[in-house]
Amino acid sequence: MTEVTREWAKMSLITWACKWESICEKLRTIYDRIYELPESDFKQELTELLTDAMFMGKKMEERLQYYKVVYEGDTTGHAGANLKPIPDYEERWTKRQARVNQDAAD
Repeated sequence: MTEVTREWAKMSLITWACKWESICEKLRTIYDRIYELPESDFKQELTELLTDAMFMGKKMEERLQYYKVVYEGDTTGHAGANLKPIPDYEERWTKRQARVNQDAAD
């Protein structure tokens, strides 16, 4: 598994997409809206706060995966069964990848 660092979490926030309506995908969707704002200190601050939230979310995900292994057979919770699929997942992925490639070219 990749080590979760703040930099890694920021790239996940900016470039990835998830097939399921997870908290990480909600954070990415918020970033999509913020990305469209004009450059400003406020935009930068919001991006940093979202990066922190993504970092925390990814660390929580690691811990939950650990608990799933340690407490094998535990039937509490929903194990993600309540997550809804995102129908436009591929469009989101393509848009975010193109955005990163465009930013790198600028």
